[in-house]
Amino acid sequence: MILNGDYTIQDLTLILRENSEEYFAQLKSPIMGVESLIAYLDSAMFNSNQESFGVVYLDNRHHPTKLEVLFKGTVDQSVVYTREIIKGIVLNGASAIIITHNHPGGSNKPSVDDDKITKEIQAAVKTIDVRLLDHIIIGRPGDHYSYKEHGKL
Repeated sequence: MILNGDYTIQDLTLILRENSEEYFAQLKSPIMGVESLIAYLDSAMFNSNQESFGVVYLDNRHHPTKLEVLFKGTVDQSVVYTREIIKGIVLNGASAIIITHNHPGGSNKPSVDDDKITKEIQAAVKTIDVRLLDHIIIGRPGDHYSYKEHGKL
C-alpha cells in the first residue's frame, strides 16, 4: 500500500485497522514471540486515549488470522464480556487466541482486574477447546507486558 498526502494519526490508525487481515495474511510463521505482534498493536490500535480490548484470532497452526477490537472504554477501564469473545472465536473459526488491551496512562503493569479477566477468559475458552496463548498489555509505545513471558499463562 502506498500512501500519498498528509495524514493524521487517526487516519493512519484507521488505515492500519482496516488492513489488519492483510497484514496477518502476510505472516508466514506461527507466533513464537510477541515482537512483531507488539509492533503492530502498538501502531495499529493502541495509540489512543481510551482503553481498548482486542482479540487476535489464530488458526490451528497459530497463524494470526484477524485482529478484532471488541470493547472500548474510558481512560482507565473497559468492560469485557466473555460471551462476546466466545462468539468471535466461533465466528472466526479460531483454534487459539491472544487477548490484548492498552493502558492509556502508560503503565504496562497488570491490575487485579486484568488478572481476573485473564483467568475467566482462559477458563471459558478451554471449555470449547481453544487455547489462550497470551494476554498482552500495551503501555507506552514500545512498552508491553506479556502474561506468557511472565509465566502467568
